[in-house]
Amino acid sequence: MSRPNFSIGFGVGILVGILGTIALLGGQDVPRARAQDQATTPGLQQRYQISSWAYPGPGAMHGAYILDTQTGKVWQIRAGGPEPVGQVK
Repeated sequence: MSRPNFSIGFGVGILVGILGTIALLGGQDVPRARAQDQATTPGLQQRYQISSWAYPGPGAMHGAYILDTQTGKVWQIRAGGPEPVGQVK
């Protein structure tokens, strides 16, 4: 009796997987992800901007600043949670 060859089964499995992927995609272009793209969503305006910061060493800290571009309010985010910093005029 002959034993089945592992490499033939593996090769056939890879080939079936590739052909199945091509068949499921159907030649369609997959669009790139766009987060709040104003070009594709009219009237959408970016409201928040974020800037992170960190410094290493003894007493190392990290956090971020968040700016609300509609109201001008600024918050600082640290381990304790958000706290208002001020307002941009």
